[in-house]
Amino acid sequence: MFSFLLESSPTPIYQRITTGYRQALERQNHSVVYIESSRFSGFDEALNYFRNAIASQEIDDFIVFDNLTISTFYLSEIDGFLFNLFSNKIIFIHPDNLWSSL
Repeated sequence: MFSFLLESSPTPIYQRITTGYRQALERQNHSVVYIESSRFSGFDEALNYFRNAIASQEIDDFIVFDNLTISTFYLSEIDGFLFNLFSNKIIFIHPDNLWSSL
């Protein structure tokens, strides 16, 4: 079994998609770290949680759905995005925007 890191989105359509992916992965007995940014008191807390989840090395795959989430936040100290800190497989799924801005 695999473990996945998946972030919910502020966009309703992507919320439904990420929830569906989460449920499908869990039905297949995969573990999912599902991050809902709204549960944090602020951006910095959510960003730190993400960084700790990535640093834990307990995640096999990181699925990115939306360009408007914390996972796509630009970090000037690394001259890259938060997802660039992840050393395992990153899966970008943008069903309505094949030519993503990233």
